[in-house]
Amino acid sequence: MTPTNANVCKPLARLRETGATYFITWRIAPAQPPLGHEERTLLADSIRQFAGTRYDPHAWVVMDDHVHVIASPIAPATVDQAIYGWRSYPSSRLCKDFARRPPIWQRGGYDRVVWAGGELAEKVAYVVANPWKRWPDCGEYPWVWPLEGA
Repeated sequence: MTPTNANVCKPLARLRETGATYFITWRIAPAQPPLGHEERTLLADSIRQFAGTRYDPHAWVVMDDHVHVIASPIAPATVDQAIYGWRSYPSSRLCKDFARRPPIWQRGGYDRVVWAGGELAEKVAYVVANPWKRWPDCGEYPWVWPLEGA
């Protein structure tokens, strides 16, 4: 049977809640090389840019091939606006300043509401420990906030 528009599944809308905290992840596109130190700094700076005005960050890390952010949007800003800002501006700069070619990021990404309390603490611990899980001997890692143990 040939599928028609009537029987093709459409993706479900992502849950959006006012005042919620979100766990957000996005990855570089498969054809892209890992992010270098200066590129990770560019991404970290873009996350810091509107912290406290458009969103309250709880934790973030910029790895060589993906980014995790846990943040609560500050109204009237939305989580979608924050994600757009974290991905769009750095994409342009990565192409212009580092001679990358689009697409920089994999399509989509992952975001979901994180509930306060134990789950939030668990996700923050996961994000902050991410560099040392991958590279146990990496020592200082400047692209993570808050710093582990801080």
